[in-house]
Amino acid sequence: MGLTPFMPFKPIGFAHNLVQFETKSWTGGPDSYEVAFDLNDRCATCSCMDSTCRKKNYYPIGDPRLCKHSRLASQILWPILARALEAI
Repeated sequence: MGLTPFMPFKPIGFAHNLVQFETKSWTGGPDSYEVAFDLNDRCATCSCMDSTCRKKNYYPIGDPRLCKHSRLASQILWPILARALEAI
């Protein structure tokens, strides 16, 4: 993906092996969504309507079946988290 000024994710929590991020609506709406990585199962979830209504949650991190929020988080954030987890 390369370097990009578009970094829509804000870390909001880490509990019970879930790393959680918030992202505001990318279309300018008032909504915000939560993207989470489950470190035990190595899967991703998102609270957006695309994920919840079209069942695009609980796929492996980086899977193309995930919603656009989870896929972008997988591309930008997961490589950093994976390296950090290997160092522990």
